[in-house]
Amino acid sequence: MVPSLAMSSRIAPIAEQAVYRSVWERLLRARDILLVSPKRPDGDSLGSICGLRAALRTVGKDATLYCPDPSPPAFIGLLPHLHEVRGKREEGRGKRYDTIVIVDAGDLVFAGIAAELPSWKAGGGQLIVIDHHATNTRYGDVNCVVTNAASTTEAIHRLLVANHVPLTADVATCLMVGLVTDTDGFTNPATSPSALAVAAACSAAGARIGPILRAVYQQKPIGALKLWGRAFERLRVHPVWDIATTVLVPEDFRECGDAVERSEGLSNFLQAVLPARAILVLKDAGDGIIRGSLRTQRNDVDLGRLAEAFGGGGHRKAAGFGVPGRIVRNGDGWKVV
Repeated sequence: MVPSLAMSSRIAPIAEQAVYRSVWERLLRARDILLVSPKRPDGDSLGSICGLRAALRTVGKDATLYCPDPSPPAFIGLLPHLHEVRGKREEGRGKRYDTIVIVDAGDLVFAGIAAELPSWKAGGGQLIVIDHHATNTRYGDVNCVVTNAASTTEAIHRLLVANHVPLTADVATCLMVGLVTDTDGFTNPATSPSALAVAAACSAAGARIGPILRAVYQQKPIGALKLWGRAFERLRVHPVWDIATTVLVPEDFRECGDAVERSEGLSNFLQAVLPARAILVLKDAGDGIIRGSLRTQRNDVDLGRLAEAFGGGGHRKAAGFGVPGRIVRNGDGWKVV
């Protein structure tokens, strides 16, 4: 039987431990390991691969780090091992790995390596998936999908604890970055007692939460502030559905001189300050894909299912999707074409 884990409070601890042991034992037996962050990386995905890299070093194992979109948000520069992350130009199709780990990606399309995977796995390589999204499609040979974890880094912390792997300062820092970004600084609904307990363990091991919080939330360039200002100007609340929406379009990113990644966190901020039933931020960066970010504080809304209807996924209270199209002006408003 292929090990798989879709954790909830109903899963017995012994089942959790079996999957964690299976994942770690496979990593210990592996000769060539590739750790993959999905495209459009964030603090959780990059913190996960860098944290695993640091943890594997404690047991004498090497690993290659890869991201199909190796342009991380500026604040991620504080991550140990980030400089080792390779992109498409550096990681050729001729390389083969016996073990590939994809983190924080609900499916291969989002992971961004569907084209490369067959050649990388040629000769019997195995695919391990570590994630915390309920909409994960369980596409790995081994699936560790911990749906009650606040972040993928929290799931990795559980894996390391189950296998008695030392929590060094580097490992702890990487895991803390994922926790901070996915809980929005321990303020959004994903903030659970277990997330806070992991944060405490990481802090005790040497992770400095103050610099991480400042880097993520308090160090924004003027371009990012201007970009957010345009989103604020376009806010609308639907009178019937009570959904607050806003858009960002290509000229916003060009004229504000800022990268798309700087708009990350906008939906979380709006969720925190608006009393609307849900938040929808639509971003058109000019690449033919409109990306939607959904957030809510309510327990009677399932945004994960809504995002799935558009080919995306996520959690009940935080989800996202991408659809082909453009956002254009429509009188005083905007429309999708």
